[in-house]
Formats: sequence, structure tokens, C-alpha cells
Amino acid sequence: MMSAAAIVLGLMVLAAVIVVFLLPAPRRVVEDGPGAALRRGILSRDFLGPDPAGPPERVLGAVMDIGVGDSGLTVVAMEDGSVSLYTSRGGGALGMGAVPSVAEAAAAFRAQALAFRDELEVLDDPVPPWPPGGRAAFFLVTAGATLGSGHVPGRELERDEHELTPWFEAGKAVLEAIQAARLPTGP
Repeated sequence: MMSAAAIVLGLMVLAAVIVVFLLPAPRRVVEDGPGAALRRGILSRDFLGPDPAGPPERVLGAVMDIGVGDSGLTVVAMEDGSVSLYTSRGGGALGMGAVPSVAEAAAAFRAQALAFRDELEVLDDPVPPWPPGGRAAFFLVTAGATLGSGHVPGRELERDEHELTPWFEAGKAVLEAIQAARLPTGP
């Protein structure tokens, strides 16, 4: 039997990749769950401690935010192989990098992120708000700074009308792999 958490996660992922970009007006995301704190730790680089290893340009992870109505999803794929999904209201999936299909999708996601490094800017706000519903944002976390894309209209990404569409598609593949890994199989 499928757990309520798996059903909710599956519905949020489905909404994010299909429905969210058809919403007419963006709404501000409510950031009140533990996923918001985890996201802050990644984007602010607080998890690195006071002296991160390696040169400042060393890429430590790739992040994609998707606004879903008044909630947000964050896909995180780190250099060390850890992969997580955070939601603004709590829930998500931690430690998914141990699943081979998720690890493979996350490696492709990180590769796409690196391809767009020159298109990103150092963030003025170390932890920008989640994008509103119908928009996405992309980040590279380095040892020296977090680089970001700003908010990108989801319709442009879905219609392959934006240069970051390949990164978005790779992020959707991570979401789908996480969803498939979390759904129960068997009786």
C-alpha cells in the first residue's frame, strides 16, 4: 500500500512538471517547513562550515527550484553524490543519491548545470525566495559563492523557448527518478 507521503510527493512532482507552468498568475511561495531550512543551508553555503575545501570556483552542487502554486520544490544534486528533494512546506526525499537511477539522473543534472555556469550571476541575496508558482530558478553552489539564474517563466522552459531548458529537463528527470524510487513496488 502506498504511503500518504509518497502520494503527496508524487502529486507535487506531477503538478510541478505538468500543471504548474500553466497557472496564469504567480503566487508567493509559503516557506514554513523544514525543507525551507534545508534549502537555506544549501544556498547560503552554511553547510560548508567556515573554510570550504578547494578553490572558490569549485562547484559543489546544482540546485533547481520550481514554484508550484504557493509551494516550492527544490532539487539538490551535490558533488559528493548526495541528492535530495525539499518542499517549502515540509516533506521531500533525502539521501536519494544511493539509488542508481537517481544518481544517474543527478549526474546528468550536474553536467547540465556546469554547461550554464557562465549564464549565472553571483547572488546578491544569499538565499533568494523560492520562485512564485509557474516559475523556476537555477543555482550552482561553489566553494566561494552561490550563482543563480533569477526566476525563469515555466512556460518558456516547457516550450523549449529558454536557454536553460536542457537544465530544466535534466531536473525533471531527477524528480521522476526520485518519484519512481519512492513508489512502492509489489503487493
